[in-house]
Amino acid sequence: MSAPLSNGFVPGGFAAPPPPPRTLAPGRQPQASGIAAAPPKPTAVRAQMDDDMPPPPPEQLGVAGVRKGESAVDWDLVHRRFREAGATCVQFDHPSQGGCRLVCLLPTAHSDRTHRIEAEAATEAEVARLALSQLEEWTRKK
Repeated sequence: MSAPLSNGFVPGGFAAPPPPPRTLAPGRQPQASGIAAAPPKPTAVRAQMDDDMPPPPPEQLGVAGVRKGESAVDWDLVHRRFREAGATCVQFDHPSQGGCRLVCLLPTAHSDRTHRIEAEAATEAEVARLALSQLEEWTRKK
């Protein structure tokens, strides 16, 4: 076999095998070479709250809970209903002025036109209910 070239390749197009890993004799410690050692792994710290302090409300932590009288929205069901109707676009957002908005585009008999469903409400549950109601009305009229 030929000796490897300076670029690590052996004539004939094959790469030279990597050199074997260096090992230290038992009981020997590696010498400092001016390279900084890896920092120690951080330890986990767990904070405790005073027992006298009530926990902050979810809204203060940026987590909105379900309001009284409002049920959680089954978004899988909402998306499935729009997909079954042939929706090409379903967009849900929270406008900066508050509330929720859902916009959906549905194909029509004219390939260059779509039917737009848009619902705005104060809550996600209400916007989903309004949008699905519009979808049912539109599919009945088709």
